[in-house]
Amino acid sequence: MSNIVKTTLGSILEFQRGYDLPKSQFVTGLYPVVSSNGILGYHNEFRAKGPGVTIGRSGTVGIPHFYEFDFFPHNTTLFVKDFKGNDPKYIYYLLKTLRLNNRKSGSGVPTMNRNHLHPIDVYAHLDVKVQHKISSILSTLDSKIEVNNKINANIEILITSIFENWFIQYDFPDEQGRPYKSSGGTMVWSEELKCEYPRDWLVDALEKYITFDRGISYTTKDIESGHGVPMINLASIDIHRNYKPNELKFYSGKFDDNKLVKFGDMLVACTDLTRNADIIGSPIIVPKEYDKYLYSMDLAKVNILSDEIVDLYLYMTLRTKFYHHYIKYFASGTNVLHLNLDGIGWYPCVIPPIKIQQNFAKAIKKLIHMQTVVINENNALTSLRDWLLPMLMNGQIKVSD
Repeated sequence: MSNIVKTTLGSILEFQRGYDLPKSQFVTGLYPVVSSNGILGYHNEFRAKGPGVTIGRSGTVGIPHFYEFDFFPHNTTLFVKDFKGNDPKYIYYLLKTLRLNNRKSGSGVPTMNRNHLHPIDVYAHLDVKVQHKISSILSTLDSKIEVNNKINANIEILITSIFENWFIQYDFPDEQGRPYKSSGGTMVWSEELKCEYPRDWLVDALEKYITFDRGISYTTKDIESGHGVPMINLASIDIHRNYKPNELKFYSGKFDDNKLVKFGDMLVACTDLTRNADIIGSPIIVPKEYDKYLYSMDLAKVNILSDEIVDLYLYMTLRTKFYHHYIKYFASGTNVLHLNLDGIGWYPCVIPPIKIQQNFAKAIKKLIHMQTVVINENNALTSLRDWLLPMLMNGQIKVSD
């Protein structure tokens, strides 16, 4: 017998608006200050005990977040002041099914009013034991996804460390397997780069080695069905300049085959919606999730013209802080930044001998493959969780003892 009942949101929880706390008043401490987008910073006091749940009140409206620990809810959030005896994690998953972002109000900046939320009719399990079983199943999947994200982050740190050791510190293995610079390898000065680099290496602009192809433009009609060819787009790059799974669009319109890309191809961001140019010019490697992809006009494919440069060396070169500081000055625009791709072509960088580049690529290929495996596993886990979530909540799937 189902114990799902029709009730109101206000009968199973009570929302309260978060508290004002300008960044200038943050006092360094252990407690996260949580905004509508997540953790904003840390403070020396908390105003809500964990476990707790917030939703965006302004800014990113209606998206729920769960916190195991005590926290300071910012005034851009509503937080659950009283769970009324219900399992907090179950409440979090219930809120995810309600799509509260569709209930924002305000003619100017959209906001969320708790008085509009409490009367909403919902169907919920009221047996706390059942609530806990449901939340345990879903949180187990979420925990594994989070572990995988940490694994990939650590792999990225390792790849970056290898690159910096070889091509920033110049301690790549020499012909005897010794670290080149530390073992007394000969260095020469580059007036253009204002730094030393190994003798017999080149300093050159990238325009001799690469060209670009811009992606396709599309309309809402081309992607509204959710079916078609997977299309990598600007949302596929996160603020850390990494590929972001689960942000693909599916294109159902017409296209030329020369706009298709496959696993291992390199794309760069030509547009940025932030004024800080967080991702402008950033490269990503096309993942192995699908056999082929399209890519949007916000991106450009990098075509390597010369056998003097290896793709993975180029990819890591375009991920350095030095490059990012350089390329952002080639972006312009009032609301949306657009990149002049000539800026990448003019970028001066060190070109190592091809053998050293190939050895580097060989050293990190297995790590990149591991990242791809983890991304694909997370996609499968996310699909399973998103399928289970409504089924468990509406009682189509029941949990047993």
